[in-house]
Amino acid sequence: MSMTLSLRKKLYFSFSVIIVLFLITVTVSTILNQRIVGLTQNIIESNERLESVQRLNLFARTANDDGAHYLLAPSHLKENFKTRYEADVEYLDKELVRLDGLVTTAEEKDYINDFKMKWTQYLEETKATMALSEQGRVSEAYQEFTSHSFDPIAFSLLNLVKNEQAEITKHEQEITSSSQTIELVNYTMAGAAILFSLLTAFLFANYLIKRIKLLKNSAETVDKVNLAIESVHFKGKD
Repeated sequence: MSMTLSLRKKLYFSFSVIIVLFLITVTVSTILNQRIVGLTQNIIESNERLESVQRLNLFARTANDDGAHYLLAPSHLKENFKTRYEADVEYLDKELVRLDGLVTTAEEKDYINDFKMKWTQYLEETKATMALSEQGRVSEAYQEFTSHSFDPIAFSLLNLVKNEQAEITKHEQEITSSSQTIELVNYTMAGAAILFSLLTAFLFANYLIKRIKLLKNSAETVDKVNLAIESVHFKGKD
């Protein structure tokens, strides 16, 4: 048994299709926007770690310079450079604790532990050279100081920097891709809804016009008192 849908039900079905297209657009856009927010947060965190590494390198280099100045400075300036050196060390230790709290992976922890080990060794060597200077063995202290390369400390966090920069680039590419997907879904679903609406309007208009003409012809037939004509009894639930 065939079931003929009324015009009202056909309209409901058409509107339901358009609503489904709208819901798909909203759902996809919401999911991708949430993903973009998460990626943006990851970029912010990576930038925080990079800034912390830059401050660590700055404090370490400044401490190294102040240590060298302390060894070469005349007696009345030594205390000034020693105070600056100790302040640099204090700032670096605080920043190191901060960076340690920002990293999350075991690999990043290893990079920081490597830096800590080299920095601790540097502090011990610097303390020893300063003790020589305080004993009046300035030339020996300076030679001892310059014999220890600062480069291992300066470059110990280079891999961490490279990893963070790579992560930022990756997240930026993913954000661009998600934004393009949102734009594509919006345009595609909007276009599909418009085309479906136009098609529905065209088909319903033709359908209604056809039914109205049939009703008009039937009325004219009844008006001519010809009730036996078959067209009077056409199907439909409109």
